[in-house]
Amino acid sequence: MTSRTCLLATLAALPTAALSATPDHIEIIGTQDHNQITVELPTGYQQPDPGELVKRLPGANINRNGPLTPIAQYRGLYGDRVAVTIDGVGVIGTGPNSMDSPLSYVPMILLQDIEQHRGVTPVDTAIESLGGAFAVNLRPIPAEIGEQFVTSAEVSLGYQDNGEQYRAAIVVESGNRDHGVQLFYDWQQATDHLESGNGNSIEPTEFDKWVAGAKYQYNLQSGHIQVWGQRFDTGLSGTPALPMDILYIDTDRAGITSQVDWREWQAHMQLSYSDGEHLMDNFTMRNNGELSGRMRQNLANSDDWQWSAKAKRNLNNQTLEFGSNGLRAHHDATITDPTNAMFVITNFNAIDDDKTSFYASWSQAAPEHQLSADVRATYVASDAGEVTHSMAGNSAMIAMLVDNFNNAKRDQDDWLIDTTLAGHWQPAAHWSYSLSLGHKQRAPSYQERYLWFPLEATAGLADGRTYIGDPNLDAERAWQLDIGGRWQSSSLQIEPHLFYQRIDDYIQGTPLPDDGSYAAANMVATMMTGNSPLLFSNVEAELYGGDLLLSWQWHDSWTWTSTASYVRGKRRDIDDNLYRVAPPNWRNQISYQWYDWQVAANWLLVAEQDKISTTNSEQKTAGYGLVDLTLKTELNVGAFHLGVNNVFDKQYADHLGGYNRVMATAQQTGERLSQTGRAIWAKLTIVL
Repeated sequence: MTSRTCLLATLAALPTAALSATPDHIEIIGTQDHNQITVELPTGYQQPDPGELVKRLPGANINRNGPLTPIAQYRGLYGDRVAVTIDGVGVIGTGPNSMDSPLSYVPMILLQDIEQHRGVTPVDTAIESLGGAFAVNLRPIPAEIGEQFVTSAEVSLGYQDNGEQYRAAIVVESGNRDHGVQLFYDWQQATDHLESGNGNSIEPTEFDKWVAGAKYQYNLQSGHIQVWGQRFDTGLSGTPALPMDILYIDTDRAGITSQVDWREWQAHMQLSYSDGEHLMDNFTMRNNGELSGRMRQNLANSDDWQWSAKAKRNLNNQTLEFGSNGLRAHHDATITDPTNAMFVITNFNAIDDDKTSFYASWSQAAPEHQLSADVRATYVASDAGEVTHSMAGNSAMIAMLVDNFNNAKRDQDDWLIDTTLAGHWQPAAHWSYSLSLGHKQRAPSYQERYLWFPLEATAGLADGRTYIGDPNLDAERAWQLDIGGRWQSSSLQIEPHLFYQRIDDYIQGTPLPDDGSYAAANMVATMMTGNSPLLFSNVEAELYGGDLLLSWQWHDSWTWTSTASYVRGKRRDIDDNLYRVAPPNWRNQISYQWYDWQVAANWLLVAEQDKISTTNSEQKTAGYGLVDLTLKTELNVGAFHLGVNNVFDKQYADHLGGYNRVMATAQQTGERLSQTGRAIWAKLTIVL
């Protein structure tokens, strides 16, 4: 084991998330990726989703619209632009407003680590990766070599005082040389509203969720076959940055995976299916004040098939890989009024979103350099059924919106081409450099194409504006550049990266044209909200900045890890900034280990964000600093953690946390949402 590997092993044992990067000097077959960063799940992690773990990766952040709604952001891009896979499977959310974002489908009891590729993401990571990619890895079934079955179990119990949050989870695993079985159950609940640093209640922030599942693995002589299934059941859960809250989200996911080595080739195949139903409303968990008579429910349904197949061969320090991915997704959403059985809006009807993709990649490794190149071609086909509105007979403007959409060309297709070229050089023992270039594309989402009525069903944008879609949108096209350097020794690593990204046909909301073509949409939206809607349009954008990773073990017992991130997002066609871009931030952790005891202090500094989007009526946010403390002790059968988040009970607003959308609360409607004040938590892990 190299000294660098020893350092990473130490970091992985810390009581809060630790950062690691692929070491330089290890024996490998084929090539290794020097820009791959992994954040491992510490045993003391106490959050209901991996969002806080993602934040510890350089350049990464989270748009959060509620306690269970983390939307991944990387270098200023988020949502559908950022690919998230869970054990290699992509996630298609059920609802049109990303209340069940991909990261919300991670069973926390199984979470092992999250991988991020810094810089230009290789095309083999996902069908679309214009905004980067995060690969969530779940714990594998333990490998056994004997004939007898060996069984183990892990139990996790947790509590947090702020919000009265409870957690209980168990995973049981059993296997022998030929078979392996994994069963798990994970339950999380918050029975009270969170409290901000100034003592005000943040409403509604209760939640209730459980997930259970099973996996069976049959071991072959040169590989394995897995069959798995999961059930996600989310009950009443608040989303104060959105116009509605979650009543329930019921989702079933299942799949089969095979991995086989044949001669010089390594083959991997996967097929998965997901089926979900999601009901949300604007009155069960919140008080709508003067609008309490306007009750609305939205019932969304979604199902999808996804598949992937790839084969890789390593020969003479070169690696060739060929693969194919695809998905067939279907979406519906209907809005009703529980006090008026006649009121019905087909928000989205019979949406089809199909993607078929093929890729090839090549890489070569040498003692002092690595080179790689890849290309992907993707065919995207989408369509939507006709829509209706129960008030079309009484409103000429609503009838016009219905007719305009039903008469439009709704079946659309795109050809996308992604390609990347990367090199890594190590001219000296401690120094190495990397350069990567890329061309990436992304097809419009179904919300961006088919939102025909002015609503806020915008995949979690949470800017308080209503939107209109455009079926004729062009695909986004990005030119990407990343330059990185690394200096490392046995105890210290410093790795800065600089990046630039030019995006043509970037999709965002813009004011309606003044040619009268959207007069009906403008009149209906103004009547409902008092504001004109925004139209999803193709514009020109650019993003640039840099991020830094540092890790230093200056003593056997002391370790310091740090990440710093800066991103600037601008429009190129007008003088404006991109919406919801993370402000500059600097994260630090200092930890001390003494025998079976570990203490860690985390310090976060966030700068003000005044580079805001005028188009989206975005509000500035002030800078702030937070301190967290964690204590861990090893037990004979596990570990016990005690922690305090936001030690000084700081009152602050996260720029990515959205605006308060709930009336009759301690915070004014439309203000930046306050974030959680001091929270004391404890967690017990027992291994049997």
